[in-house]
This record gives sequence, C-alpha cells and structure tokens, in this order.
Amino acid sequence: MAIQLTPPFRLTKPTEDYLAGADDIEYTTGVSIKDKLDNVGTEVFKIVKELPTDVSEVNENKIYLVPKTKGSTNNSYNEYKAFINDTTITWELIGSA
Repeated sequence: MAIQLTPPFRLTKPTEDYLAGADDIEYTTGVSIKDKLDNVGTEVFKIVKELPTDVSEVNENKIYLVPKTKGSTNNSYNEYKAFINDTTITWELIGSA
C-alpha cells in the first residue's frame, strides 16, 4: 500500500509498511517530525498567586491555576484561560480544581 504525503512532508526512508516511525517523515526544510515532537511542552497548568497583567508574561497555551480565597473546602484553585489581542489580555474562568 502506497503512502501519500502532501507537501511540506516527504519520506526520508522508503518503507513498505505504513510508517516504521516518525523518523521516516521530515519537513522539506530538513527538520524531522520526531525532533519537533521531542520538544513539545507537556505541562498544561501553571500555578500562580494572581493572574499576570503583562502580555509578555502570559502563555496562551497554559491553563492558569489561581488559589481560591480562604474558606474554600473541596476546590483549591480557579482555572483560567488567557486570550491575547495585541496588548489586551482577556481571562476566561474555565473551571475549578
């Protein structure tokens, strides 16, 4: 069975199997998918005392956990997602943890 890859990908090693692994595919720029996947951040949450107000300190790919006020029993943190538009940060409460 033939494998079809659309640009910008190409097989670097011919294979009769579907794919022996991510080492067989690379960007046409020469960077392998395996190298890209090895550098993906896996930490989703960031615990902070308060939500950042400076755009340069915010990572839109993180969920920010802010401690709740004293007196909370079961849930200790509010979860927020940041949305940045130029120099403005909008915080959306997405849950409690």
